Amino acid sequence: YRPPVGEVVASLAEESAVSGAGQSSWGPTAYGVTDADRADAAREAGERALDAAGVDGRVRVVAGRNEGRRVERVDRPKS
Repeated sequence: YRPPVGEVVASLAEESAVSGAGQSSWGPTAYGVTDADRADAAREAGERALDAAGVDGRVRVVAGRNEGRRVERVDRPKS
């Protein structure tokens, strides 16, 4: 993991409110996976992980999109 994101990911992985944790591509985003019932606890775990790593960051709780990519064709007017 890209430092210091590895510390954040490791902290999240140890939390019972987080089912899984990782890093987006080469960072700097770390993420944790949880369910709706544990979202508040996971957010707090994220804030603790950032503090412990000395990282100034934000914790966001979001929902998965759960649908595939959609491609739409747009016809351009002919000139």
